[in-house]
Amino acid sequence: MTRRTLHAFAASATATAVLFAAVAPAHAATALASGVPVTSNTSSAAYTITTAQPYWSVVGVKPPSTADYDLVVDPGARSAAGGSTVDFVAVDTNVCAGLQRTATVNRWSGSGSYTVEFADQHEILTADSLPFPNTNPRIATLFGPGVGPATHFIGIVDIWLRAGAVVELYAAQVGGNPGNVYVMAPNQSACVRTPGQALVHGTVNQGSGHALTLRFTPTITGWYGVVQTSFGPNPQTGYSSLRIGQAP
Repeated sequence: MTRRTLHAFAASATATAVLFAAVAPAHAATALASGVPVTSNTSSAAYTITTAQPYWSVVGVKPPSTADYDLVVDPGARSAAGGSTVDFVAVDTNVCAGLQRTATVNRWSGSGSYTVEFADQHEILTADSLPFPNTNPRIATLFGPGVGPATHFIGIVDIWLRAGAVVELYAAQVGGNPGNVYVMAPNQSACVRTPGQALVHGTVNQGSGHALTLRFTPTITGWYGVVQTSFGPNPQTGYSSLRIGQAP
């Protein structure tokens, strides 16, 4: 394509965009508060999230079984996992300045209502020393009665891990609700992560209803973000457990 063609194409696109802006109704973005899910069936709906403190946070969209919704965070990234998987974008404000971002939910296929949620609970999980001790376990509970509203489906914790030492992650959820766990590594050059960029991930209560154990060795020392989602119909009916240990 020549420069002249590119110029003509750009001019046409600009004119079309101006025309669309003139006739399309304006929709103000809805501000999301941490831990307060919003349910909607509006496609191309915009939401705002604000990060200010040096912790990991995450915004996600949980689609119905009858539709596929994607999530775009600007500035940031696009999450398009496909199917009924929870899409999310995690933000590492340990390495990037806090700011307001726009999260847009777009329908890819199907129909039905989705739930969008922002989690910024400023929670730190301290790693146990491996092997896991039998007393005084350090556990994060992100789902369960009283933890959040009935539609709460995503949470995140920060944990400090050392490079070169083996880590073991254990996750479970009572009540049989399935979900996923993702470990996000720090990166000084990029502070947003999507599911496909996780260092490791796995599924809890899939099929046979088993707990999850992941083992990995970090290559970077720093604050990691651990995202846990629930894509079952009743995530608050049973308590979840998230426990992490690291070799001395």
